[in-house]
Amino acid sequence: MIVNMYKGQSFSSGCVPKMVKTRRVELSLRALRCYDPDDYVAEINELYDCIVEKREYEDEPSLTENDMIDILESLTEESNHIHKNSLRNILHHDNNSGKKTATTRRLLSDILLDY
Repeated sequence: MIVNMYKGQSFSSGCVPKMVKTRRVELSLRALRCYDPDDYVAEINELYDCIVEKREYEDEPSLTENDMIDILESLTEESNHIHKNSLRNILHHDNNSGKKTATTRRLLSDILLDY
């Protein structure tokens, strides 16, 4: 599991802005990639499963499916993989169909580990 080291700021409305929560998860995943690549892959797969199965992400239950897609897409910025720009469309397609595919999982792994 990723480590949530950031405790949300207190806002008058009592909510944590989307930017803060998605960035917190993204940065935790980036750190995990450096220190424990196997757990990083497991967390990426967990995010993918949550997107397709339309369920909460255990480490940050307030994330929406689009938030999780944003996180995965943001993690691809450093990738050298040729198909990294099509990841968002593929994730939306799998989310809409509700079906996980081995092809998408393999593409996710290839893109996110090619940096």
